[in-house]
Amino acid sequence: MSTADRAGAILEIDLAAIAANWRLLCAMHPAGPVAGVVKADGYGLGARPVAQALHAAGCRHFFVALLDEALEIRPFAARRPFVSPRAPCTQQRKHR
Repeated sequence: MSTADRAGAILEIDLAAIAANWRLLCAMHPAGPVAGVVKADGYGLGARPVAQALHAAGCRHFFVALLDEALEIRPFAARRPFVSPRAPCTQQRKHR
């Protein structure tokens, strides 16, 4: 029996809807950039696929909480992602 069978539910992520929501927010806020928030693994949706979908839609600013999250989405962030100064740094990593 698979995990999905035991769970009784399957979560389907509509990345196109996430991108559409971001574009809607951009239209509602034309005075400046709108960032994608992908902390906590994209709120459980997967930081990398969410960041990739937002980047493809034109998003160039991303917010994360931890350094590891910033490194995860680095390929999709034209600018460096914001790392919350309140988040503790739990691991030391060499800059790549």
